[in-house]
Amino acid sequence: MKAKSWSLLAALFLSSSLLAQTSSLTPTSLGFPEQTVGTISAVQPVTLTNTGTATLAISRIAATLPFHQKNNCKSSLAPGATCTIQITFQPVAAGTFSGNVTITDNATPTQQKIDLTGTAMPPGIGVIQHVVFIIKENRSFDTYFGQYPGANGTRTGVISTGETIPLSHTPDQTTRDIDHGWSSATEAIDGGKMDKFDLIPGGNQNGDYLAYSQMGQADIPNYWTYASNFVLADNMFSSLQGPTFPNHLYIMSGQSANVISNPKFFTTGTNTWMNWGCDAQPQVRVTTLNSAGKQANVLPCFDITTVADELESSGVTWKYYAPPQGLSGYQYSILNAINHIRNGPLWTERVVNNSQFLTDAMNGQLPQVSWIVTGPGSEHPPTSTCYGENTTVSQINAIMAGPDWPTTAIFVAWDDFGGFYDHVPPPVLDKFGLGPRVPMLIISPYAKAGSVSHTQYEFASVLRFIEDRFGLPALTARDAAANGPEDSFDFTQAARSPLVLQPRSCLVASVTASGFAKQAVNTTSPVKKLYLHNQGGGTANIALTTPVLTGGDASDFALTTTCTGSLAPNATCALNITFTPQATGSRWTNISIGNNASGGPQLINLTGTGN
Repeated sequence: MKAKSWSLLAALFLSSSLLAQTSSLTPTSLGFPEQTVGTISAVQPVTLTNTGTATLAISRIAATLPFHQKNNCKSSLAPGATCTIQITFQPVAAGTFSGNVTITDNATPTQQKIDLTGTAMPPGIGVIQHVVFIIKENRSFDTYFGQYPGANGTRTGVISTGETIPLSHTPDQTTRDIDHGWSSATEAIDGGKMDKFDLIPGGNQNGDYLAYSQMGQADIPNYWTYASNFVLADNMFSSLQGPTFPNHLYIMSGQSANVISNPKFFTTGTNTWMNWGCDAQPQVRVTTLNSAGKQANVLPCFDITTVADELESSGVTWKYYAPPQGLSGYQYSILNAINHIRNGPLWTERVVNNSQFLTDAMNGQLPQVSWIVTGPGSEHPPTSTCYGENTTVSQINAIMAGPDWPTTAIFVAWDDFGGFYDHVPPPVLDKFGLGPRVPMLIISPYAKAGSVSHTQYEFASVLRFIEDRFGLPALTARDAAANGPEDSFDFTQAARSPLVLQPRSCLVASVTASGFAKQAVNTTSPVKKLYLHNQGGGTANIALTTPVLTGGDASDFALTTTCTGSLAPNATCALNITFTPQATGSRWTNISIGNNASGGPQLINLTGTGN
C-alpha cells in the first residue's frame, strides 16, 4: 500500500513539473539614448515567450514613469507563443532615470521585470553633441573688449590716487607679466573700488601703467569677428580672485580645493614654471585658505571629484588636450593635479597631446566633451596675442572644417585677469570669488548671431552647461547655483554655416625685455642681438617703421638694425644694441617698433646698470 501511494505521488509530481508555467523576456534590460524633455523616444521592443507547456495567464503589464509600454499580449499565451511589449521613454524633466516594466502572470516567478534606463535633456540643448572649451591665459575683459560696441567696456580707468586716466595701448607682446596672484587681485579690486591695479607688482613701471592698457579691433581682429558673428559675454568672471592654477581647478571641479596660488618653491617663494601637479618637485607647494582664513602650504596634488570623473562614470566620452610633460604649457594641464587621474589609467587614456586636437576635429573624432590648453599660443604675457589668436583660429577652423561642426558648442575663455584693469566689481559669492571679469566667446551653429550676453557667468557656468547637456549632477554649490549659458543659444534656429578665418602675420620679438651686465660709466658693452620674426602662419608682409629708442635713458643705448621697410612671412631681421652708461645706477629705455600687424607699436624694454 505504501509503495502504491509513493508511486501515485511521484506521478502527480512529474505531471505538475511537465505542466509548469515558465516564460522568458528578450532582452531583459534596455537603455534609451538621450531624449529631449517633452518628446517621445523611438520604440524599443521586448519579446515575451511562453517557454512552458501550459497556457500562460497574464494578469498585468505595467511600466514605471517616465517609461511607457504598449503590448499585443492577451490575457493568455499558449505554450511556445510570443507577444511583443513596445517600450518608449517620455521624460517630462531633465535628468537620468531608471525604471522597469513588470509582467505579472502565473509563471515562476510570478513577476518578470525589464530594467530600463534613460537620460533626459532640457528642450533644445540636445542638438549639441560636442562641447569644446578652449582655455586661454591672463586677460581681463576691458583689456581685450573694452572698446567693443554694445559691451560694458571702458576706455578709462581709476588709479590709486583717485585720478581717471585713459587706457593706453597694450603691445602685442608685453614687456612683462603683471602680478595677478591672490594678494594682488585683492589689492587691485580694493573692496570693489577697482582702483589699485597700478600698485600691484608690474602694474606700473616707469610711468607706463601697463595694467591700464587695452587692445582694439586692429590688435585682435579675428576675436572681434567671432564676437560680431556669434556671442560675446561681457559679464563673465573668473571663479577665484587669483591666478591660473586655482581657476583651472574651478574649470574642472567647481572648486579649487581651497587653493589660492600658483605652485611655488616654498623655500624661496619663487614661481616654478615646471610641473604643477602630482609630479611637482618635492619642494613645490601651493597656498590654501581654510574657512577660518588661515593659510597653509600643501603639495599641489588633490583627490577631488572633477566633471571628467562624472563624464567617465556616465559613459560620456571626453579628452583633455594639453602639452605633454617637458613642453611649454604642461603647467596648465590641471588634471596633473588630480591624484586619481594623474596616477591612474585615465592619464594615458584621456589626457592627450594638444597637437592631436586639429586631427581629431577635422576627422570627426572629437569626444563629446573636450578641453584644450596650449603653451606658446596661450596668450600668457609676455607672449604674442597675435600668435595666440592664430592658435585659437586654427583650432576653431579645424572644428568648422570637420563633420562635427553642426552639433558643437565652443567656449573660448581666459583663465584670469592677468593683472590688467577691469572696471566692473566682481560679485562676492564666497571667500574665494568671484574674480575680475574675463572675456568669453560662445561659438556654435546655434549661438545667437552678433549678440552680447549680459548674463552673469563664471567658469562654473560652462560646467553647468555640460551637466545640463549630459544629465550630470552638480559637483559643488558653485555649479549648482551658476547661470548656464543656454540663454546665449537659439536651439530653434537653422544651423549656422562655418566661419573659417585666416591666420594673421604676427610680428614676434625674440624677447620683450633684455638686460645688460654692469658696465663702467662711459664705456661701451658688447653688442647684444635681438630679433624680430614674421610668424604665425599669415601670408602678408609686415610693414615696419624704423625702430627707435624712446623714454628713460635712451641716450645710454645705441641701436642699429636691419628691420626696415617690410618683413616677409617667416623672415627675420636683427636689432643690434649696445649700452654706454653715462651715469651710475639703473638705466633703462624702450625700443619702439611701429608696424601694421597690430594696432600700435611693439615695445622691447632695455635695462642696464652703470658702474
